[in-house]
Amino acid sequence: MTVRSKALWAMISFCVLFFAVFALTYRWSMLQEADRADQISLGQDLNRIYMTLKQEQRELLRITRDWANWDDTYDFVQNGTFRFLDASLSPEKMALTIQVDDLAVAMQSGHILFTRSLMPGTLKPRETPYNLPGLFKPQGPLFPPTVPDEGRVGFMWLGRYPAIVAAYPIRDSKEQMPRTGLFFVSRSLQGERLRKIADITQLNIRIVPNHEIPQGLKFNPDDDVPMGRWILDPSEHEGYVMLRNFDDKGAFWVAVKAKRDRYQRAMGEMLRNGAMMLFMATTLGILALWVLDRFILSRVENLHRTIQDIKFYSDETVPVDDCEDEISALGKTLNEALNAIRENFREREKAEMDARLAHLELAEAYEKTIEGWSLALDLRDKETEGHTRRVTELTVALAERMGYPEDRIIHLRRGAILHDIGKLGIPDSILLKQGPLTDEEWEIMKRHPLYAYDMLTPIQYLHPAIPIPYCHHEKWDGTGYPQGLKGTAIPLSARMFAVVDIWDALTSDRPYRKAWERQRTMEYIASLKGYHLDPDVVAHFLNMMDRS
Repeated sequence: MTVRSKALWAMISFCVLFFAVFALTYRWSMLQEADRADQISLGQDLNRIYMTLKQEQRELLRITRDWANWDDTYDFVQNGTFRFLDASLSPEKMALTIQVDDLAVAMQSGHILFTRSLMPGTLKPRETPYNLPGLFKPQGPLFPPTVPDEGRVGFMWLGRYPAIVAAYPIRDSKEQMPRTGLFFVSRSLQGERLRKIADITQLNIRIVPNHEIPQGLKFNPDDDVPMGRWILDPSEHEGYVMLRNFDDKGAFWVAVKAKRDRYQRAMGEMLRNGAMMLFMATTLGILALWVLDRFILSRVENLHRTIQDIKFYSDETVPVDDCEDEISALGKTLNEALNAIRENFREREKAEMDARLAHLELAEAYEKTIEGWSLALDLRDKETEGHTRRVTELTVALAERMGYPEDRIIHLRRGAILHDIGKLGIPDSILLKQGPLTDEEWEIMKRHPLYAYDMLTPIQYLHPAIPIPYCHHEKWDGTGYPQGLKGTAIPLSARMFAVVDIWDALTSDRPYRKAWERQRTMEYIASLKGYHLDPDVVAHFLNMMDRS
């Protein structure tokens, strides 16, 4: 990837990162602020609903007090004047005058003298709510002796309907006589009455039983007026306010659904501002990239292209402009480094050439030394004159035919030249003796591989050549000398040389016999495979001799 590509990607990454940081910052500031404003507005709506219902409570309690302190009501409880029922507590009076759905008169003992229930908002009678009688029992919240003089009002689920309920002690109008019972009314919160409250508050409200509020709704039950909010979607939320019963527990909830107007506006502003910021960031990024390309990247690219085109072995240099900045300084530094490298390279080439010449001279000296040793041995033993040259050439030919590693041929050649170097340690009386050797003399003669090993070991560069002088008298079956090696434990170079050595010895004239014929020698060598010679080496050698 070029510097220009990297810079482009860096600019793009910066723009994306900048936009992402802006979006997150805006979301956690502006959006949160807008959401808090919507939440405050929703709380105000819930307070308005709550205050409206509390006003309904106070109104109902006032009506209840007026009826409880009416002398006719007091006489009804005291004397049982049932004419009062038809005249004052008729369904029409309940539905149209005092606008209640349930009415009950209880004695101070809790015994109910009279109950009447209507369908909410109608004149149609209905059964007394199943839980109404329990209110006036000794353990009930409206047991007459326990109701305070100022009465009691609350919310509760009366039968199948949510309702505002109020109870007031029955006394004479002058409040001089003792209490004789309790006057109770309820006003259901549904249908037309609920719509009336909605009209007053200008809110869309509904009654929610305790078991139907959303799971996970957060509110503080210790608050005077517990409230909670539930987010429906990004455009709407719903608020809940708890209405308590007589024992200060939640009777039911009133819910109001509202639009999240401020949040929606903030979202729109975020998208508009985000698009504007992205446009500005992109514009600034392109401008910055142009400036970067004009004053830096193009110069770096030209510098790079020039360096690529420079020929190392020439005297070319990097062009340096007149800007006098880091890039110009880099061009000058590169020229200095290039000149230093060229000078160092020339010096190293000269040193390497000198080293190669010295190595060649040393190697030539090594070879001349080795050939000198071999010549000295040939001059000492006239019987083997020319033997070293012949076995060396033939051994190299056999090794090449068998795929011997090319880099080891030089060591094989040196080993073949020095194969009898150990005979320099054999006395002339034994080495040059005419006729057979005695057992003692033969034991001395068999030491020449050991002498060769001792002579060559101190010379480091001849270590790879030692196997032939040291092991060429070993036999395949392990009966050879000096170590008695067997089979493939004998180095391959020594196994190849052993075949060639026998061939040259038998096909060369000696003072005590004439050279053998070619065919006879090949048959003899074939007879030695498997116990004296390596069968595989013998097969390759005979095949080579057949083709030569």
